[in-house]
Amino acid sequence: MRVLASLVEAPVDVFNWRLARGLRRDHEIVDEDEDEDGKGATAVFEPETVPAWVANVPRLEEPLRLGDVKRNVPLSAAAQVFSKRNIEAEAGGLLVHYLVALSMD
Repeated sequence: MRVLASLVEAPVDVFNWRLARGLRRDHEIVDEDEDEDGKGATAVFEPETVPAWVANVPRLEEPLRLGDVKRNVPLSAAAQVFSKRNIEAEAGGLLVHYLVALSMD
């Protein structure tokens, strides 16, 4: 359940990161609004949210290590989602497998 919750949560962070930069699912690029300083600001978008059940999934008591995880490198945003549930994983690889599986349905 904890790995599943992390697999559900991690893509939401990625989608919101892309949406904030003006990248849309239909490959359209939305220009960012300019803030008062004339600098680019975050593109206006409706953020994706995780299902409510994901927030209630607790942390594992013992660490779960999935794959060959490098411990001396900074965690990606996706890996941090797994880490907060005490799961050590190369999140990028897990997400690729997950998203490919979803696309085959």
